[in-house]
Amino acid sequence: MFFQPLEQFEISVTYIFSFFYFFEIIISNNLVFFCIIIILFFCLNFIYIYELYLIPTFTQVIFCSLYKFLLNLLIEQAGLKSVNFFVFIVTLFFLILFSNFLGLIPFCFTLTSHILITFSLGFSIIVGLTLLGFAYQGLHFLQLFMPKDVSIVIVPLLIVIEIVSYISRGFSLSIRLFANIMSGHTLLNILSSFIFMLFNVNKFLMVITFLVVFAICFLEIALAFLQAYVFSVLTCIYLSDSLNITHH
Repeated sequence: MFFQPLEQFEISVTYIFSFFYFFEIIISNNLVFFCIIIILFFCLNFIYIYELYLIPTFTQVIFCSLYKFLLNLLIEQAGLKSVNFFVFIVTLFFLILFSNFLGLIPFCFTLTSHILITFSLGFSIIVGLTLLGFAYQGLHFLQLFMPKDVSIVIVPLLIVIEIVSYISRGFSLSIRLFANIMSGHTLLNILSSFIFMLFNVNKFLMVITFLVVFAICFLEIALAFLQAYVFSVLTCIYLSDSLNITHH
C-alpha cells in the first residue's frame, strides 16, 4: 500500500544473489517488471503475429495494423534504407508502450517514470545512432555539424551549437518521456487518495472527483500511446540523420 504519491516510483530490492563474493545479481522491482514486459512482448508476438489464422482475430488485426503503421512511419521519416532497423523501432515502441500501460495498473511499477531508465535509453540510442552514422557515412557524417552557405566567421560558433543540439537529443528524449509519465501517474495517485478522504466527508464531491479520475485514466491511456509514438518518431528522425546526411 502506498501512503505518499511518490512511493509508487521507489525502487526496492527484493533479493541479492552473490557469486564468489565479488559478483552480485540484484533482483529489484524494476528488473522484475522489465522481465515481465519482455516476456509479454514475445508472448504476444508469438500468439498474435506468428500464428496468423486464415481469418485473423481482432487482436491480430490490431497488432498487424500497428506493425504496418510503424513500418510506414519508419519509411516516411528515414527512407527505404531504414527498413533494416524496423525490428529495432518495433521493439522500442512496444517496450515503452507496455511500460506505460503496465504502470497504469494499481500498485505496479512504472519503468518509464524513472529518469535514470529513460536517460539510459535515450543516451544509448544517441550513441548507437552516432556509431551507425560513422559506419554508414564515414567521415561525411561530420557534415551534420557543419552548416553550409554561411559566413566563415560564425562557422565555429554554429558548429558548437550543432554539437550541443545533437547531444541534447538524448536529454530531450529521456526528459520528455519521464516528465509526462511521472506527472500523470502522480496526479492519478493524488486524486485517488483524495476520493478515499472524501468518502466519509462529502459523497457528492467524492463522485465528482471519481469522474475526474475516470476521465484522467482515459487521458493517461492516450498519453501512454502518444509518448511511445513520439519517442519512436524522434528516433526515426535521428536515424535518418545517421543514414542520409542532408544538412542545410
